[in-house]
Amino acid sequence: ENEELFGEIQKDVSRTLPDYGFYSSEHERGRAHRRAILHVLFVYAKLNPGIKYVQGMNELLAPIFYLLLQDQEARAAGHQQVGLSLSDETELAGAEA
Repeated sequence: ENEELFGEIQKDVSRTLPDYGFYSSEHERGRAHRRAILHVLFVYAKLNPGIKYVQGMNELLAPIFYLLLQDQEARAAGHQQVGLSLSDETELAGAEA
């Protein structure tokens, strides 16, 4: 059952936005992004047995995953440029309150 579900999701994920470098199977980073989507969808399907996986969920998740990862990378770059760590930011937020 798990292998069949995993295979079904993997088949769809392999077709996810093939023309975008972010998901390109030609690059390790693109393959890693596809693996992440695959695992998120598999866990979602297992935790929601009434819904499971429906074809096309990969197309819904792909832009959300892209935006979240871009936001995370932008935040990380911002902290590196300013020289702040997450603990510094937490302390600053506490000082403003």
